[in-house]
Amino acid sequence: MWGEGGAPAFAQRAKGAYLWDVDGHRYVDWLLGLGSVILGHAHPEVDEAVIRRIRDGAHPTLSTRLEADVAELLAEAVPCAEMSRFVKTGTEACMAAARIARAATGRDMLLVCGYHGWADWYAATKAKHPGVPAIMETLAHAFSYNDLDALEEELQAHEGKIAAVMLEPALYEAPKPGFLEGVRDAARRHGALLIFDEVVTGFRWARGGAQEHFGVVPDLCTLGKAMGNGYPIAAVCGRREIMDPHALVVSSTFGGEGVGLAAAQAVLEAYRRKPVIGHLWRIGAAFQRVAREAFAEDLPFVCDGYPCKPRIRCTEEDPERARLLMSLLLQKAAEYGVLLHLSGENVSYAHGPAEITDTGDGLASVAACLRDALLDGRIRERLIGEPYVEGYRAIAGDGYGGPRT
Repeated sequence: MWGEGGAPAFAQRAKGAYLWDVDGHRYVDWLLGLGSVILGHAHPEVDEAVIRRIRDGAHPTLSTRLEADVAELLAEAVPCAEMSRFVKTGTEACMAAARIARAATGRDMLLVCGYHGWADWYAATKAKHPGVPAIMETLAHAFSYNDLDALEEELQAHEGKIAAVMLEPALYEAPKPGFLEGVRDAARRHGALLIFDEVVTGFRWARGGAQEHFGVVPDLCTLGKAMGNGYPIAAVCGRREIMDPHALVVSSTFGGEGVGLAAAQAVLEAYRRKPVIGHLWRIGAAFQRVAREAFAEDLPFVCDGYPCKPRIRCTEEDPERARLLMSLLLQKAAEYGVLLHLSGENVSYAHGPAEITDTGDGLASVAACLRDALLDGRIRERLIGEPYVEGYRAIAGDGYGGPRT
């Protein structure tokens, strides 16, 4: 997604807020393992906890106290997490939440808003879903964010059939006043559960995720990404009367595996002791400031989103021209030692003033190149190799979220 030939293809190692490619070049990393690394690469407390667990056996057949300890930490931090079931990926957690909701309500259909992984049940809501049977289209439907009327129409059209409404409570667009509360109330009126997909927002918007930040508590939620600081761990959490007994349908050989759980315990305990959330918002706001200063008002780029999850976006209306301009921005940023990403940036606790300064300097140089390219029209000629290709979006057709067309 950076473009072939114009950005590093393989990483050699990573530490803190930096990664080094196989050629030895160093980059300020604003992607951080697709948002999974929240404290910084190779964080010593997390890695030491994992090493201790490995030495005692990564997966010692029986459940360990560690599994209960992490569940208790989640119950303390996340408002709806009275009970938890552990899996390995965000997609798996969303699959589990859908299964639990169906078991709890005796209904089959789900309404979704946002991105919930690559599983069949969700992929069927996309314009294109190769490899997914067409019959799956009848089991889930998408509605648009911040549109309560669209949600109500879907609930009424499938009255008595909706098991749950699942949505990402926020990403780059803020919920309108009353939207999340309205989704909760509409779901309850129609006998459906409310599921917040907090794989992205969890441990980033607030320690307790978007449900803490916005003050709207769902029946179930999914967690992942930042929960393990780069180690594979995810969870589905929820109210006790829903999870017990319905979460028993969730079964995974590696659900109780110790490496991810040890990492999660270290991360959650770090949140107890360190001002992680405040740091993410402050550094993210600084990132947005230097990006906006670099682009000024004469370049077709904006830096939007939340400070804890900023995004650089091209505002050029022509899609192909926008793709070339964004490719040039990503490639030039990498050339100046700043690794950005098409789908937005992920601030970590390891980012600080030095990284903001380096990023600001890099973006100022990138902006100068962009101005020259727009002036002489030689955008494609300045690219090294090929422009980026959005693989998933190219397959799905309508990108992340929104109604199926």
